[in-house]
Amino acid sequence: MTYTVVNTTATNLLVYPNVSDKINGGTVNVAVTVAAGSSATFVAKDATDWYSLTPLLVFDSTGTRLN
Repeated sequence: MTYTVVNTTATNLLVYPNVSDKINGGTVNVAVTVAAGSSATFVAKDATDWYSLTPLLVFDSTGTRLN
């Protein structure tokens, strides 16, 4: 199972796992942060473990996002 979360806001977004689950090997029921203006894809490893994949963002020397 895979879910993608896109945060189009100017504030960080907390993503919580299902009850009794954990994300990235962390503590059960604890959220992870999806930064403002970014996205993350969450992939189920098994029935209670999830991992997040964050796309690589590339910026030039002026701070302009290139991808």
